[in-house]
Amino acid sequence: MAITRLNPKYQPVGNYAAANHSHDTTTTTFIETLSSTSSINHFGYYKFGTIGGGLLTKWNAAGAEKPDDFYAVCFDFNGGADGANYGTLMVTSPRSTKIWLVGIWAHDWRYVRQI
Repeated sequence: MAITRLNPKYQPVGNYAAANHSHDTTTTTFIETLSSTSSINHFGYYKFGTIGGGLLTKWNAAGAEKPDDFYAVCFDFNGGADGANYGTLMVTSPRSTKIWLVGIWAHDWRYVRQI
């Protein structure tokens, strides 16, 4: 089987591995209750016990399960110390067989979608 090289225009810009390591995203950040986009302040892995605030409103409106034990990966992140301005979380739980996408737009929980 031949090795296929990625077209250079689709290559990532910058060294993401080094950037993530410098933000300590090689470990999991624990958040007791995820309720505000200000809690999401870097690419990487998160664990949170429950969902609250504006995210809970979107979560319930989407008819999503709420199993009190979540893990998430944040990608497509744009923000800083004050939290995510724009981004996407992929959320799952060991108590569920489902995966959800959570969109962040202008420091607001934009949507919750089951995939």
